[in-house]
Amino acid sequence: MKLKKSLSESIKQIQQRYDLTIDGKLGPCTSLVIGGLLLERFEMETRTELEGSKYKSESWLVDSFQACSQYDKNQIQRYLDFPDLPLHSELNAFIFAAEINRNNLLKSSTNSQPNSNAYKALSKIGYELQY
Repeated sequence: MKLKKSLSESIKQIQQRYDLTIDGKLGPCTSLVIGGLLLERFEMETRTELEGSKYKSESWLVDSFQACSQYDKNQIQRYLDFPDLPLHSELNAFIFAAEINRNNLLKSSTNSQPNSNAYKALSKIGYELQY
């Protein structure tokens, strides 16, 4: 229980630092940020993990991204688009390394309601969408 609480607190700190919704959950937008930070700090290990990951064979992150709050999607899009913002290079490097289609990811940010693929992706990663 203590580990779960400390993990949740760490996630909240990351969410606060990068101006995402602070809920302590490792949802799609927070996962993208953490992926970028991991790649920056632990490049070899992260690249090795990405080589065998499901990113290449499935688009779960792109689909699940639709379920982020509109505020978080806007924040991620800003970080991706503006080089002078923190996380710009980290997020773009992670998307490239994970072979995530950037255009599809950004297109997911325009969905105001998640579609069925988003719900399937969230279910697959064990994340429950709360309203």
